[in-house]
Amino acid sequence: MVKGTHTPLHFIKRAKIILMAADGKGNREISRECHIDRHTVKRWRRCWDDMRADLERTENKIPKHESSSFAIR
Repeated sequence: MVKGTHTPLHFIKRAKIILMAADGKGNREISRECHIDRHTVKRWRRCWDDMRADLERTENKIPKHESSSFAIR
C-alpha cells in the first residue's frame, strides 16, 4: 500500500494491521513492526472481525440473480 497525499495515515496503519494479521502474524509482532501499542492492534483486529462477520451475513442475505436477467440486449 502506498501512502498518497489524500490517504490519512490511520487508514494505512489499519490496513497494515489487517494484512499482517491475515499473513498470520501475532499482535506483538504487528505492534513492533508498526510501532504502535499492542492494545491498538488487538482493538483493530477485533473491529475487523466484527465488520467482516457483518459483511458475510449481509452478503448471504442478498438474493442471487440469474445472469439472464441482467443480459444486455
